[in-house]
Amino acid sequence: MFLYGMTDYLPKDMVMPEKIFPREIACRKSLLKFFAAPMIALYVQDYFKPETKAKVTSILENIRKEIVKTFTGVPWMDDNLRKALIRKAQLLEMDPAHPDWILDQVTLDKVYEKAEVFPGELLKSVIGIRKEVIRQRFQLEPYSPTISWEYMPFNRYAYSNAQLLSINITISFLQPPIYSHLFPKSFQYGGLGCLFGHEFMHAFDIVRRLVDRNFLP
Repeated sequence: MFLYGMTDYLPKDMVMPEKIFPREIACRKSLLKFFAAPMIALYVQDYFKPETKAKVTSILENIRKEIVKTFTGVPWMDDNLRKALIRKAQLLEMDPAHPDWILDQVTLDKVYEKAEVFPGELLKSVIGIRKEVIRQRFQLEPYSPTISWEYMPFNRYAYSNAQLLSINITISFLQPPIYSHLFPKSFQYGGLGCLFGHEFMHAFDIVRRLVDRNFLP
């Protein structure tokens, strides 16, 4: 596993690759490491319909309401526990497909305003970008909407964030066989319900059931 991470630096005769990828693939991979947000913004603008996000959000809200309804009929819950669970379920934030801020040019510029790029000077540009990556990872700044997504939408992930009490389903999942605007409602609710239900229950797992939205007992 350690050597795998070094394959970009070792001589080709030592690595013995089965296939050498075209340079454009390597360049795209490098761009996604830091400039993923603007690349996703271009994809969303050209290929992703705005009404899809609204429709998926509506479906997830309906699923949440139905799950919350089941809490009222569970016999082994006392009133205090039931109220706490319903409150927590209602506070869950949902932001499917992609973070809205990537389509806001002002916010997007602010995210990258400290990145130093020097046209025609590869080494200086790499160092400048990596310095900014490290700075962002260790920043102690107030909460920003740009950190509410742990994984960029190009990754095929559905996940819950314990600290922010949020659920995210990336844009990569919003295609067949999980979702399509051409699917009947039963398929749409079934596909999204499987993902959402799994992530929803993480808010009540063995650790997170003991804490509130602020991660306090």
